[in-house]
Amino acid sequence: MMPSITVIVPAYKKAKILESFTSIVVDVLNKLRLEEYEIFIITNPDENGIDDETPAVARVLESSNSRIKSIHNPNYVNVGFKYRQGINLATKEYITCIFCDNEVSEKTVTAVLSHVGEADVVLSYTANMESRTLFRRILSRTFTNLCNFLYGLHVTYYNGTSIYPRKLLQSLDLRNDSFAYNVEAFVSAFKSHPKMTYKEVPVILNQGKTSGAAFKLSNVIGIGKTLLRLFWRVWFRRSQLIKRV
Repeated sequence: MMPSITVIVPAYKKAKILESFTSIVVDVLNKLRLEEYEIFIITNPDENGIDDETPAVARVLESSNSRIKSIHNPNYVNVGFKYRQGINLATKEYITCIFCDNEVSEKTVTAVLSHVGEADVVLSYTANMESRTLFRRILSRTFTNLCNFLYGLHVTYYNGTSIYPRKLLQSLDLRNDSFAYNVEAFVSAFKSHPKMTYKEVPVILNQGKTSGAAFKLSNVIGIGKTLLRLFWRVWFRRSQLIKRV
């Protein structure tokens, strides 16, 4: 029997592509026979309270498929906040988070979801980094090396689409609101469960311009604070990685 899965879709100003993106996700789930699923499309306006009709598109998709739920934050929130929202609402066996983005194709989603259940955690890394600018490649490698150094790990890539058991994620005391949400999730999971297995799988991303929101100064500061707090918890307060019962 195929496992059940919750798909978290953070969607920020993605009205133009949200419908086609969601169709890709649903098609892949059906093709892989992951038919017991739920999709949470989580939206928010910008800092000025303005959106681009993404919530309206999400509501239409919700009305067309009972397994799609739209969650709308009334104020601006970052992606880590939306990730934690989805985790708290999830009811299925596994959880994944897939950005609504032009870089993501049917092959990308299939490459990750086809490995669900093959290890405790599935991580993905970009196999065609040459499709990105030199600046982004340097930043990505620097970020990965920094995280590996800070937490004593040897992960290929932290920011790709990942799959976790729901019970594992819901047991972690995740606090991050920034783009470093997957770093916090994986490091917290691995350091609190040393016998946890993980598998890294390559994915091919579409070439094209992305928003680059992670490089905004406020987001860079948020990521830095997250890494420092996580460092303290991993090496000096490891018991805090798990929620207190």
